[in-house]
Amino acid sequence: MRVRYFVRRLRHMSELEETRWRAVEERDTSLEGCFVYAVTSTKIYCRPGCSARRPLRKNVKYFATSLEASVAGYRACQRCRPDQVEVSDPSLKAVIATCRELEQRGSANSALSIGARLGYSERHLRRLFLETIGVTMSSYERAQKSQRARENLRKGMPVTSTVFV
Repeated sequence: MRVRYFVRRLRHMSELEETRWRAVEERDTSLEGCFVYAVTSTKIYCRPGCSARRPLRKNVKYFATSLEASVAGYRACQRCRPDQVEVSDPSLKAVIATCRELEQRGSANSALSIGARLGYSERHLRRLFLETIGVTMSSYERAQKSQRARENLRKGMPVTSTVFV
């Protein structure tokens, strides 16, 4: 008998935000280094596992790195110090590096090439990514592309330019 596993396909950035919110809500320390969240009402950004008071969901914005959050005008939390985070787990480092690779514009690298560069097989890297981030690599990449497209359209770029960027 054949057993099939269905991974829910990520269709909107909101689903990735749902996964991130769950990590913030549960104070999940396993995702530290993968992203930071900023609270718009206090202008502070934290790690997902921060023990500070939990913000309202409507006041939360997500950033890939601490640098992006600080450029956007937020300051680092004094409690969890997200700008000084140091990841020691090699598999988590590989997942974070994969996230950064997929977030880049025009990144034409496949999972096979990313895995080879990081010292993992394609299958192992995909499984680690899914277990850690909560969505598949291709879903994450699609969400990043759609987010960039939305930002470009908000900036006033023509649709045809946005599609091919």
